[in-house]
This record gives sequence, structure tokens and C-alpha cells, in this order.
Amino acid sequence: MSDAPIRLRCRMNPELSIRAMRAGIKEKPLRARRPWMRFAVLIICVVLGMFGGNALARLGWMPPGEVALGFGLGFLAALVLWQVTWSRQSRRVARRFERAQQIAGETEMELGPEGFTMRSQLGESRMRWAAVQAVFALAGGSALRIGATTIAMPDEALPEGMTPEDLRARIENWRAAA
Repeated sequence: MSDAPIRLRCRMNPELSIRAMRAGIKEKPLRARRPWMRFAVLIICVVLGMFGGNALARLGWMPPGEVALGFGLGFLAALVLWQVTWSRQSRRVARRFERAQQIAGETEMELGPEGFTMRSQLGESRMRWAAVQAVFALAGGSALRIGATTIAMPDEALPEGMTPEDLRARIENWRAAA
């Protein structure tokens, strides 16, 4: 396999970067430390729904036999809250990303045996392969995970004749040798 540097040039894509961030989250140890959090939020919503259903039954707005409906309402409220929060956060991240990309312009990446360099109108960053914890495939690209950061590399920026699999294999070889 060649040690010749790989040069990529592109405008970073917010959707691809958000996919990279979401994919990178799955591997972070922080999620493994608090798996109970989602369950706790669900239980709280169900209990609140139960109390709400019970309160409605006491007010005569709901027959007592249908208090179980409160469980369903609590569950539904949890799902709606999660979806609204996630969607709002994703849109906020995308807007910030778009503003930053308008300032940064095109990004150039050079990947080689020693590591990689990223350049834009905002500055330049160099990383050694030892800093990269994971290389993974995305729909429409590949990504590098470096701590809490993920860097997306769109497939359309690859040099002619190079496949995404080739790119990831070269990076993995460079990482193994580092």
C-alpha cells in the first residue's frame, strides 16, 4: 500500500458532519456510564402520566378505569419531548455549522504516514495518527474520531480512483504504524 499523501478538498457538509457526530457518540464511554438515564426519564414521564390520569379521574374528566391511559400519555409525552429536543438541537448545530462554513470556505486535508493536516481560511490544524481513536464509514463519507471531536470526509472529495474503503484502509495502516 502506498505511503503517498492523500489530498482532499471540499466544503464541509453539515448533514455529513452531524451524521459523523451521531455515529461517534455511540463509541464514547460517557454513554456507557449512564445507561439508566433514558430509562429514568421514561419512568418519570410514565409516573407523571399516571398521576395526571388519576387527577383527571378525580375531577371527573376521566373514568377511574382509564387511569392506565395516563401511562400511555406519559410514554407519549416522553417520546414527543425526546423528538422535539433532538430535532431542535440538530437544527441548532446545523445552523452554527453553516455559519462557520461560510467563514471557513473550502477545507483542504492532507493525510499521510505521519498524520493529517486540515486547512481553511480560519487556520490550520495538524494531528498525528496516535490522536485518532477510530475511523469509521458513514453514508456519503468517512469520519475520524479524535476525543469528543469527529471529522467527516465526504466521499466526493476523494481523489479519482480511490474508494472510501481504500481511504479507510490506508488510514488504518498509518494508524497501526504510528
